[in-house]
Amino acid sequence: MLGKIGSVLSCAMAIVVAAPTAIAQASAAPNAAPAAKAITFEVATVRRNKIGDRGGHGPTADGYDQKNLPPIIYLGMAYGIMEFQRIEGVPDWCKTDGYDINAKVAEADIPEWRKNGMKLFPAALQALFAERFKLKAHFEMRDAPAYALVVAKGGPKFKQATPDETYPDGFHTGDGKPAIGLGEKWEPDSDHGRLIGQAATMAQLAQNFSSLMNPVIGRQVVDKTGLAGQYDFSMPVFREWSGSHLAEDSEASIFTVLEDSLGLKLEPAKVPMQFLVIDHIERPTEN
Repeated sequence: MLGKIGSVLSCAMAIVVAAPTAIAQASAAPNAAPAAKAITFEVATVRRNKIGDRGGHGPTADGYDQKNLPPIIYLGMAYGIMEFQRIEGVPDWCKTDGYDINAKVAEADIPEWRKNGMKLFPAALQALFAERFKLKAHFEMRDAPAYALVVAKGGPKFKQATPDETYPDGFHTGDGKPAIGLGEKWEPDSDHGRLIGQAATMAQLAQNFSSLMNPVIGRQVVDKTGLAGQYDFSMPVFREWSGSHLAEDSEASIFTVLEDSLGLKLEPAKVPMQFLVIDHIERPTEN
C-alpha cells in the first residue's frame, strides 16, 4: 500500500512542485501566510475515477484540473504536508480511490488567480474539501522520526558557488539567466540521472530529500550540516531507487551515493513536526 501511494505521491509532487527536469527554487514553508484575499472555487466537479487514466494540469488559468489522485494526495497539497506519514486518521479509501477534480473560480477572480494562483490554490482546495468531503481536521506538533543531513568524515566534496557564475552547461531560465537552486537531468538510455545544484543551499537539498525524494527516503530531512552559503554540486539519482534502497549497506543506496558523491550523510534523528489529523471526512456526492 505505501509503495503504491509513494509512486502516486512522486507523480503528484512533480505536478505541484516542479517537473523533474526543471530547476526547483527554495520551497515556501508549509502553511505559509495566505494572500490577503482568499479565493474559493465558484463551481467544482468531483467524480470517482473508474477508468484509471491520470493527468490534468493542476492549477490552471481559471481554476484547477486534476485526474485520478487519492484524497490523501489532495490533502497533502492543500495543507502543505506531502509526507503522507504525517497525515493521520484517513480511512483506507482516501489512500486507494482516485478522484477527478475540475474547478473554476468566479469570473471576477480570474485576474487575481492568474497572478497568484499557486499561493491561492491551497486555501481554495481546503475549502473544496470542507464543502464536498465534509472535511474536519486539525494540526498537532509531535516528535517524529527524521534524518539529519550532516557532513561525513572527510568533509564535503563540493565547492562554494562563485558569484556571477554563468553555468554555460547548466540550467537556465527562459530569459537565459542561470537558474539558481536544484534540478535533475536524465541522460538518454541511462539508468540514472543527476541531481544538480547551482548556487544551491543545504536547506534546499534537505527540502528536496523531504519532498521529491520522500518515497525513497521515507522521512523528513532536516539540514544539520552547519554549512551556510550557496554551493555547486552533483550526485547520481537512480530510476530504480525505492524503499528497498533504504539500508545503508545496500549497494547504490541513496545513503551510499550521497556520501560518495557529496561527502554528506543522513543520520537518524527525531524532530518536532506538524501532523495533519483528520477528524472527519466523507466520500463526496458526485456531480
